[in-house]
Amino acid sequence: MSARRPLAVHLDEDSPLTLQGQIRQKIVGAIASGALPRGSRLPSSRALADQLGVARNTVVLAYQQLVAEGILAGRERSGIFVDEALPQRGGVAGGVVQSSSPAGPFAWSERLAPELPEPETWRYPPNWSQYPFPFIDGVFDHSLFPIAKWREASRLSLGVRDVDDWSSWDPDSDDPTFLLHLRDLLLQRHAIHAELDEILITCSVHAALFIAASLVVRAGDRVMVEDPGNPRIRRLLQHLGAEVRYQPVDGDGLVIDEALRECRCLIVSPTYHFPTNATMPAARRRELLAAARAADLCVIEYDADGELSPPDESPPTLSGMDRDGRVVRVAGLNALLGPALRMGVLVAPAPVIARARKLRALIGASPLSEVQRTTSYFLSLGHYDAAMARLGRALKARRAAITEALDHYLPQSITVLPLRNGAVAWIQGPKGIEALRLADEAARRGILIEPAAPYFADGQDCTGLFRMSITSLPLAKIRPGVAALAEVIRDHLGGTIEYLDLAARPWLSGPDLQARLGGAKLLCRTIYGTPCTITLLAGGAMEGESGHAGEDRDTGSWWVEGDRWFRRWNSWNYGEATGFYTAIEGSQIKWFNDKGRLVDRAVIVWDEAEG
Repeated sequence: MSARRPLAVHLDEDSPLTLQGQIRQKIVGAIASGALPRGSRLPSSRALADQLGVARNTVVLAYQQLVAEGILAGRERSGIFVDEALPQRGGVAGGVVQSSSPAGPFAWSERLAPELPEPETWRYPPNWSQYPFPFIDGVFDHSLFPIAKWREASRLSLGVRDVDDWSSWDPDSDDPTFLLHLRDLLLQRHAIHAELDEILITCSVHAALFIAASLVVRAGDRVMVEDPGNPRIRRLLQHLGAEVRYQPVDGDGLVIDEALRECRCLIVSPTYHFPTNATMPAARRRELLAAARAADLCVIEYDADGELSPPDESPPTLSGMDRDGRVVRVAGLNALLGPALRMGVLVAPAPVIARARKLRALIGASPLSEVQRTTSYFLSLGHYDAAMARLGRALKARRAAITEALDHYLPQSITVLPLRNGAVAWIQGPKGIEALRLADEAARRGILIEPAAPYFADGQDCTGLFRMSITSLPLAKIRPGVAALAEVIRDHLGGTIEYLDLAARPWLSGPDLQARLGGAKLLCRTIYGTPCTITLLAGGAMEGESGHAGEDRDTGSWWVEGDRWFRRWNSWNYGEATGFYTAIEGSQIKWFNDKGRLVDRAVIVWDEAEG
């Protein structure tokens, strides 16, 4: 069969492939789609090169590679053809398989088991990375991924000796080299001392959790989980038929009380509680293990994101503190590696791991052999530690950035739990904010935030709660993203925001500002709930201290221009000069921006000696 018209091949300027690679890819695609049937003739290398505007040698090399791979075949003095030996594409004998039943589609709705109710939630769009300000959890902006280091580990795992090794494994076994590196380089730093037969690798942390819960939870068992907590865990337990009990969480993690005695199993996240970021201190971990011993509970320690908290800043894991063998640890390597690696780790007594290995084989949850060997190199060469150290520095800078931005742009609008570690700010919006509606409106303006309601199971009022992650956008975008969100919140609140009547001039005049503010003290709280005291000295200097022990201090200056009061800190509020219209009502001072909108307030007191 001769080609009577040009081959429908078009090159893409944005493709990561070389020109030769693109030509090969397009030809293979044309064969797969049936556009180039078996035995059909391709254009000459010169004709295709002229059509595509590339060098003839580029097409020749592409053809030669496809001939070498058995995709194309050369015939002397006849040209290049699609190999006759290729599998037939496009159905049986080139036709389309027709349904043998005229009765219509099978009634699957009558055969499927009842579906669990879907919780009310807000899902971020799959193209989240194209949004200007994606403050969403569980994903990372590409600048954080250690691509060069992962490429090196991948290259080493594809060496001839390594391929001969891992390609011959039993598919239900784990790479012994990886297990050794995992134990010696990761587990031991978390005070976990496990033998190799006490460790199991799975294709994801969710698969590890499914296996662990399936082994220890039976239908009707009372299982305690954290509230707020991970909705995925709740739904898994409902799927297993468990009676789920919800236990509150405070700033130190799961609250320990007599309710534990009523349960058979506990699933807890002590290192990095999802979604509040709380880290359970060592004393409460000991209390928890003692309570579990008294109630004869088995404990599943779920630590999907524990690597976000450096080991030297966290107490030993429950698994490392356990002396009874009652803790099953479910953990994951850092989510930063998610684009290349989704792997879970189970650590438990050997008999539990033996059962887990059989269940893993049954559901096909073993990670690929090549991925295990790549990860082994990634660990042993120090790339994982280097990536985590780099991530730690990046998160520290981003935590400081979002802390300062929220305090600068939304001092009157929100309250934030202190973001001491982890990567997510947990925010209580102002009265009148409904987080789901706010998230929808923010998304329309290019800002992605996450309502917190789906994490609660006990029906408590969390209408205004939402979360903002700092892993998913670069440092430079945090401040403008928070500024843009501040505008959305103010628009969302509408008439609940206080405005100054600019036409009536109810603010203090310039001379009044100069006379009344010199020597005054301003008492306020940051959005994180910490007290802040600002002293305005008569000469125009300004001193501030924040924190319960005044541990955060700064100095600056204040002055009056026209009828507006200005301030500039050396470090706080980005060190930028900001001017306000100012009103004093009783013991309260209020600041309004140039649009007359209230932006901040404080209690004002004067030195008694000054009168």
